[in-house]
Amino acid sequence: GYDQFCSGHVLLPDGRLMSAGGNIADGVGEAKACIYDPSANTCTRVPDMNAGRWYPTMTVLGNGDLLVEAGTVDIPTDVDKTSQVWSFAGGNWRSLTNAATQHGVFPVWANYYPYMYLAPNGKVFNAGPQQMSRYLDTSGTGQWTDVTASSLVYRDYGTSVMYDDGKIMIHGGNPPEGYTQPNIYAQTATVYPSRVTEVINLNDPTPTWRKTTPANTGRRHGTAVLLPDGKVFL
Repeated sequence: GYDQFCSGHVLLPDGRLMSAGGNIADGVGEAKACIYDPSANTCTRVPDMNAGRWYPTMTVLGNGDLLVEAGTVDIPTDVDKTSQVWSFAGGNWRSLTNAATQHGVFPVWANYYPYMYLAPNGKVFNAGPQQMSRYLDTSGTGQWTDVTASSLVYRDYGTSVMYDDGKIMIHGGNPPEGYTQPNIYAQTATVYPSRVTEVINLNDPTPTWRKTTPANTGRRHGTAVLLPDGKVFL
């Protein structure tokens, strides 16, 4: 009954798929969410989220509940800053209202499909696309804490993957359209996607981003896939 284009989605342990958000118009997100059962070929609506989300990210938490993060409500600068947790036991959304008041909006905020991973410490690690990576404590009303900055101002439509427990890679992307770049990046021509690839190990006492060998080319809208041998395919 609604367009799931630009929704966030995650596979559940029993083979079902939960989808949150969707498309009303370009940049205008749906507040709806549903669970798809492939064995019965049915979608079951669950209660709506706090607001629309266009390009949100969903992450499975340690207890099996689901975090939904970001996505735009109406226009690219109107990001849904209120992270929410879907409780399977309660059948409802819990809003992380404290976390919503801590940081600004686009382009500082990761609005389109932020790179979110369950970290070894039980928190959720936000690896980008913004420069400062953060932990999100999803207990109670939520709490963001800064971790460390990567080398690029913004990785718009970059790609990321967790390639081992607590080990994450980010690659590609570039400053988004309409973003006023700092003087160091000022250009009169097209801003091309970056080749810069960085990794971080969240198991380290003080995690920091480390540059690796650059990829053969920069990628925007690229995809990173974890292979069975632990290597990453771009």
